[in-house]
Amino acid sequence: MSQYNSTDNPNVIEEQNDVNLVNSNNSEQLNPHYYANENLNQHGAYDPNFNAGLSSYQPNPINQPIQHDEFGKAIPLQTQVNNHLLETQTEIDSKLKKKKIKKIIGVTLIVLVLIALAIFVFKIIFKKEPMTFEKLGQTEAFFLMDDEGYYALFNEDGKQLTEFEFETTGDFYGGVVRVKSKNGKNGIIKENGKYLEPLSENSIYGSYSLFEINNSENYITQIKNYKGNIVAEGYFLDVDSYAYGSMFSIIKKDKNYKKIGEPELFNYAGISMGTLKDIDDYNEYSYDGSYVTLISDKKTILYNIDLAKKVVETDGEYCISDSNEKAVILVSCSNWYSTSEENLYKVVKNNKVLYTVDSNEYYLSLTKDGSVLSRKSSDKYYNLLDDKGNIKQEDIIGYQDGKNFVVEIDDRLMFYKNGERKNILDCATYYQVASDDLYVIRVDRYADGCKEDVDNQYSYYDLAGNKKSGDYYSAGVFNEAGRAIVSTDNLENYVIDKKFNILSGEHYSIKLVGSVYVVWDEDHNQALIGRDGNVLEEEIIDYISYVSKVDDDSYIAVEVSKDTYVLYDATKGSKITTVSGKSVYLYEQYFTVDGNYYSYKTGKQFYSKN
Repeated sequence: MSQYNSTDNPNVIEEQNDVNLVNSNNSEQLNPHYYANENLNQHGAYDPNFNAGLSSYQPNPINQPIQHDEFGKAIPLQTQVNNHLLETQTEIDSKLKKKKIKKIIGVTLIVLVLIALAIFVFKIIFKKEPMTFEKLGQTEAFFLMDDEGYYALFNEDGKQLTEFEFETTGDFYGGVVRVKSKNGKNGIIKENGKYLEPLSENSIYGSYSLFEINNSENYITQIKNYKGNIVAEGYFLDVDSYAYGSMFSIIKKDKNYKKIGEPELFNYAGISMGTLKDIDDYNEYSYDGSYVTLISDKKTILYNIDLAKKVVETDGEYCISDSNEKAVILVSCSNWYSTSEENLYKVVKNNKVLYTVDSNEYYLSLTKDGSVLSRKSSDKYYNLLDDKGNIKQEDIIGYQDGKNFVVEIDDRLMFYKNGERKNILDCATYYQVASDDLYVIRVDRYADGCKEDVDNQYSYYDLAGNKKSGDYYSAGVFNEAGRAIVSTDNLENYVIDKKFNILSGEHYSIKLVGSVYVVWDEDHNQALIGRDGNVLEEEIIDYISYVSKVDDDSYIAVEVSKDTYVLYDATKGSKITTVSGKSVYLYEQYFTVDGNYYSYKTGKQFYSKN
């Protein structure tokens, strides 16, 4: 099965040269018969032991009106007082009971809110990103081989997790890998050293995220994913993989090899993506990030493998040209033995083809917000297209996305922010995007009507076209740490932050490695400085660096004296360790010094072949 796109997965060394308590005198609690002074009793006399704010309030019997019973007979005053006291106390008790209930409800609601908030914060802090096919091969675990040719598993700290007991291993996918022991048994081991599938006599196939396990006793075949879940099982299963193992098809058969049902498609996680009747007709595929197309000579089906669903089905042979979460661009494709009759782009959004564009005339690309840009191959300007394929804006020279871009007309730059035109800049030409909120703009002193005595040509502008910095001889892009390299005269180079403060001293040359910098003076003496311009190593003889594809961390080893190296985490700018040796090499999860193995995480030696 042929392929159109490829992904790099080298295992090589790379070198390169961031109840409310209230006042007892609260009048709202008192009726007109209560005295407001908290130290007066019911007769108005001062009593230091009497607290008028509590339920010890008494009605004033002198002010009570005469009351009568049901027969018209006057009720004695003391009886009136007692009845009133009883009613008042009942009322007070009722109010206190209601307050107590309200308090309990309030406290309960507060507790529930706090619990919900704690759960939310916990999920934010400990959020585990969903597995995607792009991340499937990332792992901190690795195998090392001893002098006898057998492998053992180690973790990122250099801890040995197994004995040197494996004859063959593979690459980790989803944190698991198929292994075969020195005594011929097969198993699937996790990156923590525990087994997903114990070593046994069963035969195991598959080097991606689905594994075919054939039971030697009952001849039942199981397909398991990297979590150990059974995806399918039966007597005879035909399993094919597509697009580097991002998709699989499984055909079930009975004891007589007769096909059962239709071929079923699964993504790399073993989630069903539906059936495909004539799957043998789809001999080609293309792959890009979250998307795969299966291609026959008449039809193309686009799948989102991360979401495990079919996106769209269209006539013709189409490969993926560009894609992101918002949209996909398909383009007519052909293989080595045939040529597509059509030459078209198809723009896919919201699970449907919006429009087609002649691919002989234009090249289409996506912005990060899913907007589509078209450009002729010989032209430097882009056109912004609407959802019908019509040109919405011409002469775009640079862009952030479909609402933030720069238009160039007659040596004038027009800045659009959130779809609205803002400032216009004369005597300038676009240079490049400097960050999510900045452009680098170059002065064009040779344009008509512009000054010719301008020396410093580059400046930083915001998305609305407001100048935010001074002028530079050259100005670079800001990295993830918010740092950029600028020059004032091509001999004096500096590191600046996004407020355009100069952080470093002047240097003849500066090279970014991770978030640290190797710098040279005019005599080509080298040094190492940090992201804030702080000197990490005053003098270095040479350096080697490596970017790990496991976690995108960058490491740099600088030779500070003969055969003495200082290793830094170049992503964090922190020192790991100092080692001595004639041969230092940086690898994916570890580095070696004269045959001794060291962990990036601890800086300590954990294994030696000497």
